[in-house]
Amino acid sequence: MKIKLLFIIPLFIFFQNQFSFAQIKSESSGIFVFEGLVYGYENDSSRKLFKKNKQTVLEGLLEGVQINVYQNSELSFKTVSGAKGDFKITLKPNVLYKVEVLKEGYDNNLLYIDTKGIPVTNKSDVYLFSDAEFLLNSYNNKANVNEPVGRLLYNPDSGYMELELNGNSVKKSGKKNDQDNLIELMKRAVLKNKMANQSEKLSKQKNLIVQSKDQIKNLPLKEIKPEKVFSEFHLKPIGIRNNDKKNFKERILDIRQARMQLELDRAQATTKEDSLLIEQREIVINWAEAELKSAIVLIKIQKSKLEIQNKALYLSLLSLLMLLVLFLFAFWHYKHKAKMNRLLIRQNRRILDSINYAWRIQQSVLLNEDEIHKLLPDSFIYYRPKDIVSGDFYWLSEINNRLIIAVVDCTGHGVPGAFMSLIGNTLLNQIINEKQITDPASVLKELHKGVLKALRQDNKESLSEDGMEMSICVVDPVNSTMEFAGAMNPIYIVTDDKLQVINADVRSIGGKNLRLEMENQIEFTTKKVSLGENTSVYMFTDGYMDQFGGRNNKKFNTMNFKKLLIDIQHLGMQEQKMVIHNTMEDWKKDRNQIDDILVAGYSLGKRQKSTIEN
Repeated sequence: MKIKLLFIIPLFIFFQNQFSFAQIKSESSGIFVFEGLVYGYENDSSRKLFKKNKQTVLEGLLEGVQINVYQNSELSFKTVSGAKGDFKITLKPNVLYKVEVLKEGYDNNLLYIDTKGIPVTNKSDVYLFSDAEFLLNSYNNKANVNEPVGRLLYNPDSGYMELELNGNSVKKSGKKNDQDNLIELMKRAVLKNKMANQSEKLSKQKNLIVQSKDQIKNLPLKEIKPEKVFSEFHLKPIGIRNNDKKNFKERILDIRQARMQLELDRAQATTKEDSLLIEQREIVINWAEAELKSAIVLIKIQKSKLEIQNKALYLSLLSLLMLLVLFLFAFWHYKHKAKMNRLLIRQNRRILDSINYAWRIQQSVLLNEDEIHKLLPDSFIYYRPKDIVSGDFYWLSEINNRLIIAVVDCTGHGVPGAFMSLIGNTLLNQIINEKQITDPASVLKELHKGVLKALRQDNKESLSEDGMEMSICVVDPVNSTMEFAGAMNPIYIVTDDKLQVINADVRSIGGKNLRLEMENQIEFTTKKVSLGENTSVYMFTDGYMDQFGGRNNKKFNTMNFKKLLIDIQHLGMQEQKMVIHNTMEDWKKDRNQIDDILVAGYSLGKRQKSTIEN
């Protein structure tokens, strides 16, 4: 037990003395002062080059930024930045600190400061590190930085503070982040402090040289030894504005020559004053080299920015040129289209004028309703062309107290159909009014011959396929009889709500399908019908029944047309016309009319059963 006590007591005394010595040494040593500024900015990398808002917007110096100093993960000291963004912290030597700079709404900055080895042995010694700069980003501040970018430490070999980067803070991509900004700012602060320390040393050396010269002057003449006169040194610090290539080359050459002369002078130095002058010149050369490197870096940065600006300018000019070309093309296209539209409007106006004139001609050929009612008082004509002019037409004449009524459907509609209708109307006038042919079958036969001749369809090389489908009735009001002949088109007779179909011959007027029968002249059949009281006769073309409409967009068809005629028998002829018109409007609605429509109806008086004779 005594042996143990004898062993423990000296150890306790030894460690107590060591602790006391370290405490005395720490208390007797100087301090490390770290001061600088805090800036704020907003960096949004998602903004494009040509956007109105810039990617980076500087906010200036930040007030109220909290600076926390940690030692061994415990908060050792804290302060806040002033109104001008300035701060100052005092640190003990031989300690590793972690400094955190943060403000609400901004990303934080972290940095290690290692005060080990700083030359502050006396209590009154102060080692100052100034011009430190921190830059806090207010954009996308959700994720805080958890690891310092590096360590600020004293390098005894160079005699200056240096920045040792953390391996995880090395940039792995081309995009610049907040840590990269902090690294650049700290490197710049290190360089500024190094330059300031060199200037301070140079000033001290100048003072020392002046003191040495004063001492040399005060020495007796016999003690002054002849010394080698050094060559005159003319190197002056370069200005960063002096950025011409020629000046850079001359400056590099001057620095090289000064460095060579310095080495020659160093080899010939013999006195302390010589060594001081050489150190002074070396500082000037180092200063000039550092400033030259900074100028070269600045020129590269400016050149890079200028290239980016030039590219942006070229791109803008190219975009403007493309917009100008597009504008000129659009303007030319607009003018050309306007010119074509004006031309089309004039042509359409001329065509419409011609068609309207043809309509007036066609209307002058057709009998009006007043003339029809004079011949057939109890009758109606429902006539609705698809276009302005029509290929369907009706024809009415009185020969020897007999009424001849024809309803004709020519091939086509519009202008082609109108031409055919004029041909048919002219031929009917020649056959019936001039030649006095009133037998329906004979009229159709003569009309067929006339169409073949008018359209040259009797020539085997003719390309014409046009023809007519029609029905013709010869009514004898005195004897209440009617003769009928049809080419493809039948007629309907309704007596006492019963409808009879008088079929036509399955042959058309004209057309190349009849050329095979030209040698054997075709014949049409005349059918005689006795008309009694309560009898209505309806003649029509296929336009009404072929019109699409209804819920399922189908044709009106023959069955519906027959039913419609039966349902309107209790009405007068003009009322029947209105019902036929309204029924078609309700059926068709807003759909396009596909063909010309023509329906003619008439009655001779009170209705009786009718008989048909072949």
